[in-house]
Formats: sequence, C-alpha cells, structure tokens
Amino acid sequence: MDHPLNPLAGKLAIIALQDVGVRMKKCWQNNDAIDNLILYIRDTYFVHPNDTDWMDDTIKNWAKKNEKALLIAESETEIYHHEKQFKKNLEKFEKEIENIKNSPKNN
Repeated sequence: MDHPLNPLAGKLAIIALQDVGVRMKKCWQNNDAIDNLILYIRDTYFVHPNDTDWMDDTIKNWAKKNEKALLIAESETEIYHHEKQFKKNLEKFEKEIENIKNSPKNN
C-alpha cells in the first residue's frame, strides 16, 4: 500500500475496469457477443506490458508528474530508498574527511 507506484497501479486498474465495464454493458444489451469480450480482455490485459499499449500514455503522463516516486520505486520501500541515499552520502562524507586528513597541509 505504501509503495510509490501504488497510485499508478490504482489508476491503471480504474481505466481497465471502466473499459471492460463499458464493453460488458454492450454484451448485456445484446450489442456484442460475450466471446468477443473475453478475447478482447485476453488480448488487451492478459499480455506482457511490452505487447500492449493501452496504458502507455497514462504511465508517461504520471511519470512526468511523479519523478520523485520513480526514484523511490527503485527501492523496495521508501525507507530503503532513504537508507540507500543516506549511505551514499555518508560514504561521500567519509571520503572527504579522509582527503582532508591526508592532504599535504595536514601532514
């Protein structure tokens, strides 16, 4: 629930459910065969994301507005992300301290 991509996943789920719901209504109104709906769902939603494009624009727009969330999503949780950043900054700081200690001025 606290993963930074959860809002995007929810948005995509809403889009998919609305799409299927509209098509289901057509079946109930006898304007389309249920077999067509089943095939559509299979070919649109039960495929690898690389083999479909229904969500591409939504993801691109979301990503433009949520760059920080994408960086955090590289980690398992936001806490791990911040821990990783902290460790990277600490290592940088330790190297700077060593450089100061070993500078000719301090010898």
